[in-house]
Amino acid sequence: MAILESTQFGKYLLLDRIGMGGMAELHRAKMLGEAGFEKLVAVKKLLPSSASESEVVEAFIHEAKLAALLHHQNIVQIYDFGHIGNAYFLSMEYLFGKDLQTLIKTARSQRITISKELALFIVARICEGLDYAHNMKAHDGTPLHIIHRDISPPNIFITYDGQVKIIDFGIAKAASKKVSTQDGLIKGKVHYMSPEQAQGLEMDHRSDIFSVGVVLYELITGARMFPGDTLTALKKVQALDYEPPARRIEGITPELQQVFDTVFVMDPDKRYQSSGEMYTGIEHCMQQFGYHPTARMLSGFMKALFNSQIASEKQTLSRIMKIEPGESVTIDSETGSNDAKKPETARGFKYRSIAIPLLILGALVTALFTGSFINSLFKSSGAPHPIQNVQEPKSVVSATAEKTEAGMRIQVPNLNKAEQERLFSNLSTAKKSLKKKDYATAVSRFRAIWEVSPDFRDNISIDYANALIGQAGSVSTQDPDQAEALLLSAIDMHPGSIDALFTLATLRLRNKRYPEAIQAYRKVLLLDESHHKAYFNLGFLYMMVDDLEKSETMYTAALEMAPDYQDEILVNLAIVLYKQGKRDACLERLNEAVKINPENNPARQMLTRLNSES
Repeated sequence: MAILESTQFGKYLLLDRIGMGGMAELHRAKMLGEAGFEKLVAVKKLLPSSASESEVVEAFIHEAKLAALLHHQNIVQIYDFGHIGNAYFLSMEYLFGKDLQTLIKTARSQRITISKELALFIVARICEGLDYAHNMKAHDGTPLHIIHRDISPPNIFITYDGQVKIIDFGIAKAASKKVSTQDGLIKGKVHYMSPEQAQGLEMDHRSDIFSVGVVLYELITGARMFPGDTLTALKKVQALDYEPPARRIEGITPELQQVFDTVFVMDPDKRYQSSGEMYTGIEHCMQQFGYHPTARMLSGFMKALFNSQIASEKQTLSRIMKIEPGESVTIDSETGSNDAKKPETARGFKYRSIAIPLLILGALVTALFTGSFINSLFKSSGAPHPIQNVQEPKSVVSATAEKTEAGMRIQVPNLNKAEQERLFSNLSTAKKSLKKKDYATAVSRFRAIWEVSPDFRDNISIDYANALIGQAGSVSTQDPDQAEALLLSAIDMHPGSIDALFTLATLRLRNKRYPEAIQAYRKVLLLDESHHKAYFNLGFLYMMVDDLEKSETMYTAALEMAPDYQDEILVNLAIVLYKQGKRDACLERLNEAVKINPENNPARQMLTRLNSES
């Protein structure tokens, strides 16, 4: 259940927060006008902690000015920009759908293939939007030479009715604007950069064209063009080191290969010279395939893939659009219903442990809730310390492993029959060991496969990473340095492993390496902006480094995601509020905690102490 409270913000009524990054937050909102006029919009607002940073404000203003010039069906529309009080904001069209990264991940998890027809259709629409932006001129007719600089799946949005939109011009650059980047500073997502961008060299619109090609590669092959962790990927991009698409999948026609060949060249002068040219090349491919894709076809794919979520989101939208200023409504996050339910009361209050590989993060909650800490809060002596608990990780067995154990063999290039038999014997032992939580044996066997067969690495990377996480858990108390080395290896094997990153962050937290822990949790949020446990622990960390404003922001973000330990978050948030001198807000949060869980003893104790002081 999530409690949505409307907040008046100028002519906007902020309904609920739907996203948050390091500098800004995104709200669903109603734009209000005369005679009952209402329009659903998205409002992007700088966080208070960022509003005092001149460079962040300048970049935000630049994004708004640049994006406001662009009016195209394949670019998100900006409606308004300004500031209310000290809060800078911009409002834009509200998009009902999913970003391309979510689409790719969901299709992969359901083992659904994105057809070449739809892949080409999506990329053709991106080309149309970029061609418009690249050719945009100022009011006096001067070319702006706009470069997006971050074309990647998270910045491509697909609506449920099949529209394709480019979003987030946050690091876009117009050559005619005085927006500079420090020499050698690379901005954007490394896995989708052009070689010149990855090398920190001067670039133009043809860098965006390369990035579009990388997105097309991933949609067509189902694999990243430049796999690996950030540093590995960066080196691959700089050297243009990649596996040709025809080696990954069958059905790459000469026309499609020509598109790839014209995009993936080191010298920008030998690429397509405009997004319009690339669009023409893709249209030619579709003609040769006999494809006639439409927005309606893409819409059908989206609705089939996200059917249950669409129904829930529609219900939620229907409910929240009825909210008036000052009102609140409780929304069921699963169904969208606003039927209120009373929280269950535990017989004996137990502080929830958040089950995460290596450490039980709920232990942090317990540390914060101990009587000694409550006393220290009011006596201003001491600080909370996380409890060092270790938990066995979950073992994950990939689909490839299951097929192999069922007797299905994959041909491994460059190995003779005896070597292949040895490989599959090692693989079988590794899988069985992983299931039995014999991580040392699993790691040993996976390592043997990794070293002798580079061509087979993609098939074991996830399982190998999980074995490394497990082994890290077994040695974390006795040898934290070795545990960290194992976790870093796991991240190298499987860069998208949120569990490995989260566990690494937690290990650093336990060892009081707070700045490094903060950095690692931030990386978790780059992969999953809805990771409430990362926000929760960042709240703790920022409190430990005396950045109470950010601590409050992180705890609030975790709270708004409505996990089933809201009362525990509320107590932590109350402590932060008290330390900032916000006594009334502290009391309000403590009362909320007790309302959710009447047997939350720390909240009751703190309320008693505070009330006795008044």
